[in-house]
Amino acid sequence: MRSYIWEIVLESNALVSDVLSHEKVARERIPDEEEYAIIERSGRLIQAQSDTLTKLYNTMMGDMVENRFRRAILAVGSLWYSAWVDAGMPDLTQVQREMDQVPIQDGKRRLRIRKHPE
Repeated sequence: MRSYIWEIVLESNALVSDVLSHEKVARERIPDEEEYAIIERSGRLIQAQSDTLTKLYNTMMGDMVENRFRRAILAVGSLWYSAWVDAGMPDLTQVQREMDQVPIQDGKRRLRIRKHPE
């Protein structure tokens, strides 16, 4: 399990130089005055990267971000599955029944926090 997790960490770390060099090149291609934009977020004005810079950077990254997300989804699922198997593959139908009873508000399920037995 640890080697699997470290494999993912090392794969991501190996991409750091590409990520940073793509960002540097993208910033060099955009005029300074177009690099940032003032936007409203949560009722406050903030300075953020401009859409122009973000789109160029995204194009330069190619499918790297999507591939890392896909790898992360697979990894999280694999780790959850392994934990379930290591726990003796307990029956989860009661958990599903409880989830089905959770009310949906604003299109989202609002989960209740419960304490686990010691």
